[in-house]
Amino acid sequence: MDELFIRQNSNKLPIRILAKQQNVDEIFLCNWLRKKGLIKELQTIEMQFIIKNIEKMPMEEIQERLGLSTTQFSQIRQRFNLVKKQRSTNEYTEEEVLNKTRWLIEEKMVLAINDLLPKSIKAEHFNKNGLYPILKYGETKKKSDPYFKFFSAVAFLVCKAYPNEFKPYQFSHSPETKHYFTKKTYILELRWIIENKLGLEEFLINTSIMNSFLTRKELDLYGLGYHTYKHIFKDKKEIIQELVRSCGVPTIERNASSNKLRSTLDCVGIDTETCYIDGCTANNIEIHHIIPKRYRNFVSFNVDDAFNLMPLCGNHHDLAGKMDTESLPVQNKEIWRGLVKEWVEASDN
Repeated sequence: MDELFIRQNSNKLPIRILAKQQNVDEIFLCNWLRKKGLIKELQTIEMQFIIKNIEKMPMEEIQERLGLSTTQFSQIRQRFNLVKKQRSTNEYTEEEVLNKTRWLIEEKMVLAINDLLPKSIKAEHFNKNGLYPILKYGETKKKSDPYFKFFSAVAFLVCKAYPNEFKPYQFSHSPETKHYFTKKTYILELRWIIENKLGLEEFLINTSIMNSFLTRKELDLYGLGYHTYKHIFKDKKEIIQELVRSCGVPTIERNASSNKLRSTLDCVGIDTETCYIDGCTANNIEIHHIIPKRYRNFVSFNVDDAFNLMPLCGNHHDLAGKMDTESLPVQNKEIWRGLVKEWVEASDN
């Protein structure tokens, strides 16, 4: 930033022009100009910033971003009727609470919405950023929830802010968390992680694969590590035995997920009894996810939608899984199945 140029032109050019010319944020520039004594009055862009962020950003954060003294900010709030009285927890709306939670994560902490997030955000981050009332709201509301009562307020807030992205045990555990886990609930949650996070089909859940695939790192990352299971199982070997045993349910129940996918394809006229590849007569038909299930939290659509499914024999299913799907046209999902078919046929020759 060319400070000399800005000093020479701060009285000649509008702030938006100066900011654009110097390639800096307008709010940042206002803050700098105020600290240098080059502006005193509240600028239009600053007023817009306050109005836009007052419902999601703590007042202290707005004051700091604008570079205003406590007296200046207090006067502005009085002048424009922006004074907000202290509120009790039950006066906050859920939408307001979740907006502030998302602001903390996305704008203040600049965290990616992925499986590393639960390990990165703590209660202290809410407290340090003026969001203690939001944390208190989460603490109060979770107590009346039959599921979230076992987990932390942070887990409650983030899971609510990003539906279907996380499970509450992925976050730092509360003292109550151990009371949630029994052999049954642990195995149920582990199966959810295996299917939805690790992207493994149920038919792959066997002792050999689990011994090599279900590592300590994976269990720790998803909140199901040693400190969670040590009160329930003797060791990881017992977990795997119980996991494999849990998959030994009646065929009709075990294949419920597959049947649902087949029904989805049947509804759009796709024959799920034969392989989609021309000339293939194999009868071990499986349902292939073009964009793998493990990416369900990173895409904007439901990976179980018809356009993302196709019936393939076991051999062609394995082959299709090796295709690089990044080049598939996002705006034209209906042709995905045909493109995969062409790729598999070309690769199979």
